[in-house]
Amino acid sequence: MSRQSQTLRVGTEQVDELVNLTGELIIAASAFDQQMNTFMDAVNELELARNRLREIARNMEVGYEVKALGSLKNLETKPLKDINAKENEDGAEFDALELDSYSELSMIIRTLNESAIDIGSIYTRYAGLHSEFDGHNNRQRVLLSELQDKMMKVRMLPMSTLSNKLRRTVREVSKMLGKKIRLILIGEDIELDRLVWEKITDPLMHLLRNSADHGIESPEIRKKKNKPLAATIKLDAFREGNQVVIRISDDGAGLNYKNIEKKARQAGFIAQGASVSEQELAALIFKPGLSTSDKISQVSGRGVGMDVVRENIHELKGTVKVASQQDTGTQFTIRIPLTFAAVRALLFTLSGQVLAIALNEIKEIIRVEPQNLITSPVRAIKTSEKILPLYSLKHFINSREKEGDASVNNYNPIVLVTGTGNDRKAIEIDSLIGQQEIVIKSTGSHLRYVKGISGVTIIGDGNVVPILNIPELIGKSSDHSAGTGTEIFDHGIMAEKSLSIMIVDDSVSIRQVVSRLIEDQGWKFRIAKDGIDALEKLQDGIPDLILLDVEMPRMNGYEFLSALGAEPSYKNIPVVMLTSRVTEKHREKALALGAREFVAKPYNDNEFIELILNVTS
Repeated sequence: MSRQSQTLRVGTEQVDELVNLTGELIIAASAFDQQMNTFMDAVNELELARNRLREIARNMEVGYEVKALGSLKNLETKPLKDINAKENEDGAEFDALELDSYSELSMIIRTLNESAIDIGSIYTRYAGLHSEFDGHNNRQRVLLSELQDKMMKVRMLPMSTLSNKLRRTVREVSKMLGKKIRLILIGEDIELDRLVWEKITDPLMHLLRNSADHGIESPEIRKKKNKPLAATIKLDAFREGNQVVIRISDDGAGLNYKNIEKKARQAGFIAQGASVSEQELAALIFKPGLSTSDKISQVSGRGVGMDVVRENIHELKGTVKVASQQDTGTQFTIRIPLTFAAVRALLFTLSGQVLAIALNEIKEIIRVEPQNLITSPVRAIKTSEKILPLYSLKHFINSREKEGDASVNNYNPIVLVTGTGNDRKAIEIDSLIGQQEIVIKSTGSHLRYVKGISGVTIIGDGNVVPILNIPELIGKSSDHSAGTGTEIFDHGIMAEKSLSIMIVDDSVSIRQVVSRLIEDQGWKFRIAKDGIDALEKLQDGIPDLILLDVEMPRMNGYEFLSALGAEPSYKNIPVVMLTSRVTEKHREKALALGAREFVAKPYNDNEFIELILNVTS
């Protein structure tokens, strides 16, 4: 049989549907597991009921026998003629010692004992059924896991599928720039999900162009530095746990930290008088709107900044970091999951809420002893390796502590150690549920920009569980409970400007999403559920900006704008309309009533923050 006849061409949409069905099977299997646990709990309750019934029957039987013996003792003291008279009266052929007599109470005791035996038989049968079901379920789990692996491999492609495109990109750029550049590809057999390769291709090509344009020096400069005229760019890919690590490094000039600092201060990304390290300056190249080049390059940037590269990688639930050394070169490290269809995750609780973290992100689980807990000047824990900062997830997800929370009353907190290399963090949680294979579901466009959430999953009981992205959640905020004294982001330094913003929206989810974005910038916020509530809260203080929805109960956005214009002390407050009504009619009316800007939901975080800065400047 020819090779061609053994090949079946199937559309990617059909393969994706099969992968999705596999994910649904995993969810169904989780539900079955949960019901099996419930079934076993019921069987154990049945055993407890049998034991209680047996104890009651035994106590009644012992009490009845003691009473019966007492009656016999009284019988022995009676005159013989009285006994014979009684027998004659009853016509009995045997006395009390020769034949048992059964009263109504003794019959009840016997029935209780028989019922206990019957319940024991039922318990044994159900326990056996549970054992058989559990065995079948484990075999189904193995088959389902194998099916999932096979389906994932159908979508997996090696990096070699991109090799020609990457080499051609470097070849064309080097020819255009008049530089001699050699591209070395290592790990071309590393496989990733087809969807991942599609989204990572553009960031990889952008980084290669950046290295060739900004990193690699001209032949004349390389000759003066005694470097080989032929520069080298190396792309190295390898697996690390459930992730693929891609490193792009060059032997060029490295990052120009002085130029980055100059441009960052001009753009307001660094507070006046603040000192920053080279590591923090390197992270600033990912800030939107920050360009270290005086002109737009058609080779590397083409008007697109490194912030777009970062966002594309974050959409893949990955991370990107940069390291550079003067005259030695620059290295970008990208970490992305093998696939974002299904992963092993650790489920835990925090203030009664069930949350999940991908298992590959967790390096260690520790029950901290009191002597290893540091509370001053910052919260930290002592481990066998070093001292790690201790963060409370309640601060980052705005969770309120409840009475009885483990983290509140427990002097031996449960801590998850996450991170890579020397960049490790300790995270305090309430209690562990266990690990489970989960299917990652998208949060949709409405919650696309919620910080620190890489997706959600559905567990066996039907509840929706958020999947946390720890590097994004903790990296972009300042944890006051951990004692960090400065507001440092993982991709930059917060601007010095401080704002007070009022969010007026009847949607709870919108208020939460917008308030978290505002809080991430270090700004203060107040919330109001409609126009009347906002007018009442304006009496407590005038904000720098009002974010206003159109459709609200009691007083809508247009009515609120009219009320502001009628009050002299409020008429100069800048207002930005934030609404899902995007027709020209709605926009014109809002602007006519005094709104400064009109933003449609959903919005882009970076563009929205830039708009706020422009309106309040």
